[in-house]
Amino acid sequence: MPTAKEQILTIELRKLLYEIRDRKPNVCVRFRRIGHMWERDFMQVVDLGDKGVAFYSESIEEFVHVTDLSEIMQFELDVRYMNYEPHFHYEVVPN
Repeated sequence: MPTAKEQILTIELRKLLYEIRDRKPNVCVRFRRIGHMWERDFMQVVDLGDKGVAFYSESIEEFVHVTDLSEIMQFELDVRYMNYEPHFHYEVVPN
């Protein structure tokens, strides 16, 4: 598992998002897509598909869809989960 200042593969991000959705729904994620600024809010992982993921933002009461996880270039968690530190920007590298 990653430690601070590590990069993770897209496939590892997918596994982490499944873990969060299935075991720790109170852990929220904030991310940055290629060519975009950071999302304003931390969001709950709601659903994962073959390539994409759906998040829910409680503050704006809307779903945010990412059609392909390879669009996410960085992410952070709002609380510590497994070996992931809260509020640390992890870099996502393609498989």
